[in-house]
Amino acid sequence: MRSRQGQLLGFNWSNTIPSRYSRKAWEERENFPRTHYSNGVKKQAAIRDSYKPTVRLFKRWARQFPSLVAPSFYIECSVHSVSSSEFSWYLPMSFYNVARQLIGYYELDSYSVCCRGQGYLALLH
Repeated sequence: MRSRQGQLLGFNWSNTIPSRYSRKAWEERENFPRTHYSNGVKKQAAIRDSYKPTVRLFKRWARQFPSLVAPSFYIECSVHSVSSSEFSWYLPMSFYNVARQLIGYYELDSYSVCCRGQGYLALLH
């Protein structure tokens, strides 16, 4: 029997760590969607609801360049790494401030703080 959230009754899904299988690397990787979701909710609340719209702007911007191979998750991680003070209720200013900060990370070669140093900011290169 399932609850309203689609979970099995009597089983605590919050203690499990979901994983995903990478066909390219032929290995299983841990995945943390609950942590990712809760971090996004906290960031959204901390900066008065301008985080998600700014992420959407970056995703739309990246789609304008088909040669960029930037999964949306990586874009969201990059935007999340920016200080909350760079976001604004005025979305064009928020996009500009966040982009400026991300370019600064890339130029300083300090983007290892962003997305565990996987080089996801290469989309700005």
